[in-house]
Amino acid sequence: MKKSLPAFGIIIVWLSISFLYSRDFVFISPGDGQRDAAIITNILSGNILGDPAYAGEHAWYPFLMHIYFAFIKTITNIPVQMLLSQFGWLAPLPSILLIALLLLKESRSWLFVSLGLLAFILFIPWTQEMFLLSSHPMVFSLGIVCLAFFTFSKTMKTGRWKYFFYSAISLALLVYSHTIASLSVAAGFTLYTLLTKKHLGKFIVMAILSFILTLPYLWPIISVYKLTPVNSSVYSFRGIYNANSLPEILNAHLYGFGWLRWVNTFFIVSGVIRVNPIILSVYFASFIMTLPSFIPSLPSFAPHDFQVFNHFVAIFLYVSGVAFWLKKVKKSLRPLVFFSFLALNIMLVWPTYTANLEKRHLQLITGNIKEPDWLAASNWINDNTKITDVIAATPDRSYFYVSGFTGRKVVATHNNFANAFVNQNKRLRDLYELYSTQDQEVFIQIARYYNISYIIASPYEASYVGLSNLNKFDSYTNLRKVFTSVSVSIYKFIESDAAK
Repeated sequence: MKKSLPAFGIIIVWLSISFLYSRDFVFISPGDGQRDAAIITNILSGNILGDPAYAGEHAWYPFLMHIYFAFIKTITNIPVQMLLSQFGWLAPLPSILLIALLLLKESRSWLFVSLGLLAFILFIPWTQEMFLLSSHPMVFSLGIVCLAFFTFSKTMKTGRWKYFFYSAISLALLVYSHTIASLSVAAGFTLYTLLTKKHLGKFIVMAILSFILTLPYLWPIISVYKLTPVNSSVYSFRGIYNANSLPEILNAHLYGFGWLRWVNTFFIVSGVIRVNPIILSVYFASFIMTLPSFIPSLPSFAPHDFQVFNHFVAIFLYVSGVAFWLKKVKKSLRPLVFFSFLALNIMLVWPTYTANLEKRHLQLITGNIKEPDWLAASNWINDNTKITDVIAATPDRSYFYVSGFTGRKVVATHNNFANAFVNQNKRLRDLYELYSTQDQEVFIQIARYYNISYIIASPYEASYVGLSNLNKFDSYTNLRKVFTSVSVSIYKFIESDAAK
């Protein structure tokens, strides 16, 4: 019974995800910033969990992380932006647990589990950055990568059909968590199978099954979103970190900071000798898939994402390399050498880590620091409006201060990687018309169409439509000012002139 529990768990997870994705979604890839996470998670709360603010609204295709946060938001009733800024550790927590389990399986040592997790969180720049980017679906997908490693390793050892089925499911789950992660892992698994020629026929069946399971995602992306590879200096080794000096370039593209990068790289190279060959295949495949970024004429899918996964997989080589050399040290001295090495690593990296952590924290709660007027407006909305009220504001303010901090529905959001609403373009046109029109009747028609309860006016909204101010709202008979601060005003939309 115990042996069947992991397989049973994988099947339950897959059936649950299949049910969730069978709901009325539009299957298009979402954005991956915290602003996208806020609006998408809110819409998911309406679709899946009955959140009245977004009930019946369509969401763009969500990653597993957005579903995860939708459940947390519903259970805790904490706005998404607050979850991401104050409880950001919730995003990487499942991944850290799965990484620890895979490290334990590979090394059979809690010491090396600790070393691997410290490398993931502290020592390796790219994975450290992902750990800090707590709202990025990539950090959630790293745990699913470990699940894929585990199932495929078991599959290759046994050659049994049921494990090929489990591997197909784990790869499909990986596609649903992060596309680039699935491309890296699938390429590595293919490379391993071609080199070893083990169970080639069954592997082809597994690949076909995994593709079928992911068609609800892949087909619309190909046919509707028309996702095509591009090559831009912004998404290349040259541009992703805007590195101008040699230390910046080395920090971005090698495996550590200062002298630590050379030590880490040495252990990673040493780990090639004894690491699991499946993990090694994924490491090289992910590295190879970044190479087109060096040649401008070649198309490339987000090479920086492939590089992140290359560095993530390198952690397993790193632990294997340390274990290889530590075995050559006298047994009685191993604990001293091990903990001395850890202490030196932490002493070197800690200042950089804390600086990055503070920087990320400020990014997530910028409004608290830079725009107290908008934070005050968000607090007023939380305290004085209903969850079902619809708020009008400029797209970027809607993303952050309204949807993110209050969970209230908005008219339109900012176009980023993808639109949050199915009819986003129409919403943007109507929002522009709402603020720019001088005809009060047109204003009322749009407000009624979207069932708007409150309208925000600030210099952002005025500049959005090319006006110096929005004082015209003071004369509208269907608006009543209910909140004002130095630069932000909130008007309540009322249907009757008598209510004014």
